[in-house]
Amino acid sequence: MRYIARKHNLCGVTEEERIRVDILENQLMDTRMQLVMVWYSPDFEKKKPEFLEGLPVKMKLFSQFLGEQPWFAGNKITFVDFLMMSLTCTVYLNPSVWMHSPS
Repeated sequence: MRYIARKHNLCGVTEEERIRVDILENQLMDTRMQLVMVWYSPDFEKKKPEFLEGLPVKMKLFSQFLGEQPWFAGNKITFVDFLMMSLTCTVYLNPSVWMHSPS
């Protein structure tokens, strides 16, 4: 995805934007990997509540990272905004995730 984003100038323009993109990409991938580990675990039903319990806190941190900006890197959309949308759609099935995230 980063390759395609680079080809279309979706990795941030300034150094600060590129740093924000790098930070968020890694955080999103960590969260996604945790989710995958729960999904494919033989102990899915046991691990699911623990994952869901921590998810609102993670989403609140993502919301704080976004702040008042229209996009995660600043004023221009980047590929991490699409990654976040993908994660958001994936966890949207649990409404309690969003109770701490105004963004």
